[in-house]
Amino acid sequence: MNLKFINYAIFTDYKYGNMHKMHLLTGNISQEFDNGVNLLIGDIDSGWTAMVYSITPKAKTRLSYSAEIELDDENKSIKEIKKKSAYLGKPIKRIFSCEKLLKKACQKRNADYKKIFSEIDFPEYLLVRKVGQLGKFTPVFLSIYYYLLGRKIFVMPWCSKNSMEKEILKSIVDFFKEKDCILLVPISSDYNTEELYGAQFH
Repeated sequence: MNLKFINYAIFTDYKYGNMHKMHLLTGNISQEFDNGVNLLIGDIDSGWTAMVYSITPKAKTRLSYSAEIELDDENKSIKEIKKKSAYLGKPIKRIFSCEKLLKKACQKRNADYKKIFSEIDFPEYLLVRKVGQLGKFTPVFLSIYYYLLGRKIFVMPWCSKNSMEKEILKSIVDFFKEKDCILLVPISSDYNTEELYGAQFH
């Protein structure tokens, strides 16, 4: 897969967890991303976070007339891209347990979610909880859930050394680096990225 942002000037309302929404914008950015893990290094207001968050399903985004998106060299509307993307920074509001959600997701793809637990560090004892009760393991669960649903573009919240534990991020990076998917990770310049092997830096 290949995802391109062309002359991408936008304004979006960013939301992470329970924090108040932030108004973020980009300049005229042109950038492309390939399969695997893409680390976008910079502060939360550098433009990277706004750019990748804007394509997530719940993002409220205003694009400039010049802004374009291409997926595998085909021009796509932001609405089309949102159908393929998933945001890993906000719990989904469901009354079901995590296990029931995974079972429902597996039914659509004839898959076995338990096989994924050998590829990513998610404690099985948390399966009885709802997604809003997972704490730091929320993005790990959402990675599994949306992957089973067949999403292809995954967006992490902005990661700083205070907001995202290294072990959690490393688990997600290791999971996606060999997948036929694109993981976009806006990340602080002071974050220690030495152990995130296989990631592409931008």
